[in-house]
Amino acid sequence: MIAQLDVTAANGLDRKRLIARWARARVVPYLDMPVQHGDDGVLHAMRRAVTAKRMKEIVRAFREAIPGLTVRTTVLVGFPGESEAAFQNLLEFLDETRFDRLGVFTYSAEEGTPSPGYADQVPAEVAAERAALVQEQQDALAWEHAATLAGSVVDVLVDGPSEDPAFAWEGRTAGQAPEIDGIVYLRDADLAPGHFARIRIVEAEGYELVGERA
Repeated sequence: MIAQLDVTAANGLDRKRLIARWARARVVPYLDMPVQHGDDGVLHAMRRAVTAKRMKEIVRAFREAIPGLTVRTTVLVGFPGESEAAFQNLLEFLDETRFDRLGVFTYSAEEGTPSPGYADQVPAEVAAERAALVQEQQDALAWEHAATLAGSVVDVLVDGPSEDPAFAWEGRTAGQAPEIDGIVYLRDADLAPGHFARIRIVEAEGYELVGERA
């Protein structure tokens, strides 16, 4: 089970209680917190009752309470009124917060919503360029973090035979959600699918890891 948090859904005291209860719960340490943006002006235009500063505080509080927590988010670029300065604020926010996983989407007008009537619509090609820049920055941050995992020992759930013939099996750590995150390629042939194994990470390439029995 992956927990998903709406940062606008609770006041400060309720958030503290939520974090404390979540830290004690027997759940996978993986939090999906869709922030949408990192510029306060754009967040206001999106009608999100939260600031970039507050979101950074919430992420920090979760990480302090839950060691080894993986935090995923989604952001939207190209929302009407997103100036170049606002986009730079988003990049700075993401660089400072350093989410472990991130999905980036470009804005598209939806019937029945007020945003198509907003001024300062962002050209589609500009939105696409900004999405590429966000992904490029996130890849660099994520791959830098993945490289630090080399030599660590983690629990890996063995999913099944590897699609790469160079490895016997493939699996996932608690920080790799199925089908949306990377995987761990496993060298040992004597592992069993559906079971956990203690694995030493020996190599990282992008979002993919390579491990062997510890």
